[in-house]
Amino acid sequence: MTSAASRVPTATATGRPDTRLVVIRGNSASGKSSVAQGLRDHYGRGIAIVGQDVIRRNVLREHDTAHGANIALLGTIARAALDAGFHVVLEGILYADRYGHMITSLVRDHRGVSRCYYLDVPLEATLLRHASKADAAYLAHVTDAHLTSWYRELDLLPGGLEAVIPADSTLRDTVARVVRETDLTAAVPASPPQRNPSQGDSMIPPVLMSDPQVAAIPVRECGEPLVDVRDHNFRVDPRKQDPLGAFAHVREGVLARLKHARSLLPAGTDLLFIEGYRPLPLQQRYFTDYRNELAAAHPDWAPEQLHQAASRYVSPPEIAPHSAGAAVDVTLVDQDGHELDLGTRVNASPEQSDDACFTHASNLSEHARHHRTLLLDAMEGAGFTNYGTEFWHFSAADRYDALMRQEPHARYGPVELPWHPADSSASRHTAATGGQHRTEACMPDDTQQAVPPVPSPAAGDEPPEHHMHLLGRYYRQVEAGRKTIEVRVATPDRRTIRVGETVVFHDRDTGRELDVIAQRITPYPSFDDLLRSEDTSRINPDGSPDQLLADLRGIYPPAEEALGVLALAFDHRPARPGRPLPMPAEEYAQTVPHHTVYGCLYIRDEHDRPVQLRSVYGSRLWQFPGGNLDAPGEDPLQTARRETVEETGLELTLNTPTLLLTHFLHAGPRQPLNKVGLIFDGGRLTPDQLDRIRLDPAEHDMWAVHDLSTWQELMAPRAFTRLDAIERARHGEGPAYLITHT
Repeated sequence: MTSAASRVPTATATGRPDTRLVVIRGNSASGKSSVAQGLRDHYGRGIAIVGQDVIRRNVLREHDTAHGANIALLGTIARAALDAGFHVVLEGILYADRYGHMITSLVRDHRGVSRCYYLDVPLEATLLRHASKADAAYLAHVTDAHLTSWYRELDLLPGGLEAVIPADSTLRDTVARVVRETDLTAAVPASPPQRNPSQGDSMIPPVLMSDPQVAAIPVRECGEPLVDVRDHNFRVDPRKQDPLGAFAHVREGVLARLKHARSLLPAGTDLLFIEGYRPLPLQQRYFTDYRNELAAAHPDWAPEQLHQAASRYVSPPEIAPHSAGAAVDVTLVDQDGHELDLGTRVNASPEQSDDACFTHASNLSEHARHHRTLLLDAMEGAGFTNYGTEFWHFSAADRYDALMRQEPHARYGPVELPWHPADSSASRHTAATGGQHRTEACMPDDTQQAVPPVPSPAAGDEPPEHHMHLLGRYYRQVEAGRKTIEVRVATPDRRTIRVGETVVFHDRDTGRELDVIAQRITPYPSFDDLLRSEDTSRINPDGSPDQLLADLRGIYPPAEEALGVLALAFDHRPARPGRPLPMPAEEYAQTVPHHTVYGCLYIRDEHDRPVQLRSVYGSRLWQFPGGNLDAPGEDPLQTARRETVEETGLELTLNTPTLLLTHFLHAGPRQPLNKVGLIFDGGRLTPDQLDRIRLDPAEHDMWAVHDLSTWQELMAPRAFTRLDAIERARHGEGPAYLITHT
């Protein structure tokens, strides 16, 4: 019933350790909205109420169905509010079979404490409460018959996730219970966290950018692209905006650290992004202007003295972190976007601020010092290094950061933002900010496309193949669709892998192989850096991060790790074309003329998500276990059971399973005979059963578990139609009959 704050995979994590998620479900007129409002009245501002009726009825005006758009939108709004530091109350009828996966995923991914409640009010009491409402128009529109048809008795989420609150609990008692069990007490000012002296503390002069040690750090450019923070729901201040939108770009790895830093801030506090990438000519102008300003004020200073003094406030262009896309200027705001007091304005020079711009300046109020400490703890906790003369400036993987961390080299050097003037009219970002129109340059395709298109050999664009051998246990994780990131040392041949190219994994134990498409290649200086930034459950879903680090260093000696390491991400799209079918369709029909019926088992995991197998033939379709009725004396159910054993190794003990769908396929060029398919309910498999799946490599090379939205992305539209028809039939929303024209 309770989810305590815990570590969750970085890729899906939402909220912060001190945010609270409260889910309130129940039938109509059970008091859900009143409890939500009572929690807000108790706590005050800082609670986001995400109401099903507001989103479904008012915003979308759609019916409540298993595939309604409001389901995903409710989850998206809740996650955005949690990420911004709000506590969230999600309330509504939220039928378990329709909204359950969204809710359980949200609870699983929330970094803070989550609590779910079900308000159990009998139908008779529901009707009485409804009749007592004063809104005559509403009573005329929503009748007792409506309420009775909507009513579901004790419609609980699976897994004992909810606490049931009985009908005799008063509103005051219910609110008090939720407050007590979630520790949702009214916000009070936190005492400033204590910090140990570090680089940049007032007692230690900060290393300046002009220091020869910084320029002496070599750069091994990793080639990571610049990405736009405005595409990732950050608060972005317009004060440094430029016509091309360059200011809002950072390296991909810097963006990941920013997301992590945001998650470390206390509830009610958020980052305000001010500036990231800065083109070299602009950096040169900033430095020259400030050096000239100092020269006018100090005509007796030598050039070397002017250069060193200018670098306190502006980085010399040749080593500037901003021009490498490695640095960000950020500050803190409250939940309304108002900047917090950090002692002086961002970008104030030492002369303008009386040295209050220095991170650990001594002339700060306790309030400002507290806010600076919050900012430092979050940014440094996410892997940034602060420049001690500017409390707002942080960088990662540039020369300055490498020097401070005693790394042998930097990964980010000066970079240019690609821009195609002919495309400027179609810029991806335009916004009216401060009365000015903002336009941003188009990024190249490999940064815009989350998933590249599958290469077409027919079009002559076959990509190179890269072969990797895996131990059997890791190969089976890939084969099962559970492992989707491979880690390798950045040897010269591995550095040639590009997004969209083919990677072929080989099983060292059996010689089997399967192919995938490289979706992302991210370089890191060490295994430590990689594991801090990546979701380790995608690298080895069966091991802890500590064990994973030990395994990697057991495989690769320090000299190889010193080359740098790569995280290669992939999904379940095939890279190679399918093998030719064993024989032409016409010949097949002549040899097995009774191939007009097939039987399949529709199986799911414990969360009711479909399980499918990826075929090695033809169009590489995702399929249910089953096959054609080609054994004498078999009926379709027997065929489905036998084929399931042959294709997965699982012998499912089914009594009389439900026939979910009858599928009729018209004859066509690829299928000379009409075919009838019978899909039976194979039930839910336990994690142990899923772990025992062993594929027949002559038929399939991968199996996977996904929710419907992900399957829709992976499958061809016609193939997904069958899966969707089964789900609709299961939930009584459509006929258990599907016709397909081949």
